[in-house]
Amino acid sequence: MSGGRHATDSALSTALLADYRWLPERTESALDCSGRSGESSRGDDGIETINLAKPLGPYSTAKRVGGFLFVSGQVGIDPTSDQLASRGIEAETKQVMENLRQVLESTKYSFSDVINATVYLKDMNDYPAMNAVYGSYFPGGKYPSRVAVEVSDLPASARIEISVVTYK
Repeated sequence: MSGGRHATDSALSTALLADYRWLPERTESALDCSGRSGESSRGDDGIETINLAKPLGPYSTAKRVGGFLFVSGQVGIDPTSDQLASRGIEAETKQVMENLRQVLESTKYSFSDVINATVYLKDMNDYPAMNAVYGSYFPGGKYPSRVAVEVSDLPASARIEISVVTYK
């Protein structure tokens, strides 16, 4: 990232992942939200790709590198109906957190393993309501570091998207 220019997400992810190749490998199966076995594959570089629910685009649900699990952004789509939670920001945030729980639990992680979260809100006025629901998912008030930003739009007309990084 020379000259004040930012690397692309892909280049930045590659650079970050390269630093953690010394960590021990883990091979664990994953489950999708319906309880069926999900896809899990490990490349020659030691990075495990985990695909659980159907992604909205060309990306993996999560990538495991050593003890780290990088979980792609989740929106409030209910996996049983494939519909966006539509009862307000609280309901949508709860569905996002439940989707994250599914990914974490199916890969043997939990919210207590989350070390960083990024929250994308379509309207920063939703911040207090989102914060109340979000905070209830972290046991004993052990919160990860976090960034929350307002964005102009999100996939599937969602009002919120959250991605997390875990470690154990």
